[in-house]
Amino acid sequence: NVAITGVGNVTKTLIKGLEFYKNSTEGLWHPKLAGFTVNDMSVSGVYDVDSSKVGKKIKDIITDYKIDSDFPVQAGIADDIINIPNSQVKSVKYNEFVDSLKKIKPDFLVNLISSGMEKSSESYAKAALEAECSFFNATSSKTITPQLKSSFESKGLMILGDDLMSQFGGTAFHRGMMEFM
Repeated sequence: NVAITGVGNVTKTLIKGLEFYKNSTEGLWHPKLAGFTVNDMSVSGVYDVDSSKVGKKIKDIITDYKIDSDFPVQAGIADDIINIPNSQVKSVKYNEFVDSLKKIKPDFLVNLISSGMEKSSESYAKAALEAECSFFNATSSKTITPQLKSSFESKGLMILGDDLMSQFGGTAFHRGMMEFM
């Protein structure tokens, strides 16, 4: 059971992929991982701070693929300066976000917000800890401190991710190009 922060292209692709591979695992490198299959995974909630997304059903945002999920996009945390006009930002306070997580009870909170949103990423990690769900930071934001790692471990929760520079993606590619120039 997964909740996701950030409803951008990566989240849309992830949700479409989960729907697609529930019917056919052809093309998956690892159809079973640690005893789990795609059918064992479900998305129970998504969060964003863009008012054009908050409140809409996820199936109305992902319009280029038929999905079964019918839950609304909920407001997330905006602790950083965001590159959209303030009138288009719809966020909640930290405690409201934690309460929302506690209601949907995800096993994992997956952070897919825009890169460079360090404060928001850190708040999401702390909220996951408080709501007692594991946290996966799928951004290049550095959120995992030794103290936070220890806090997750003491509750028997996982905290994963941080610095996806080891993966070949846009961030790693751009850094390599800048160093080359």
